[in-house]
Amino acid sequence: MNTLLTYLLALSLLLLAACTHAEKAATISQQELVTRMADQSTPTIIDVRTAEEFQQGHVPGAIHVPYDNYKNALQALGLKAADEVVVYCEKGGRAKKVEHYLEQQGFGEVRHLEGDMSAWRSASLPVE
Repeated sequence: MNTLLTYLLALSLLLLAACTHAEKAATISQQELVTRMADQSTPTIIDVRTAEEFQQGHVPGAIHVPYDNYKNALQALGLKAADEVVVYCEKGGRAKKVEHYLEQQGFGEVRHLEGDMSAWRSASLPVE
């Protein structure tokens, strides 16, 4: 009985680790995004903060997709599942939920901006 219990516990931990990993989008560093912006290979950048936060400054070229209506706003953009998308918010919580949604919709190239907008500002990177 102990062997079976140990086996089930190990299997549960493996499944939990797999689910946790599957829900986590890949990241893109601030420097990589700046480099890609400079060489004209910029992915679609999505800012899911509030309108007020967006108006106070955002990553150049970012599209505002308000978190409180992100499903409808994303559909209106007409993105394709093959498009590379970078998502950020202020500190990461809202962006992670939107990334998970995009992955569920079949998007395979979803990236999370490392450090989100707070780190972007702290690094004194360009802001629109």
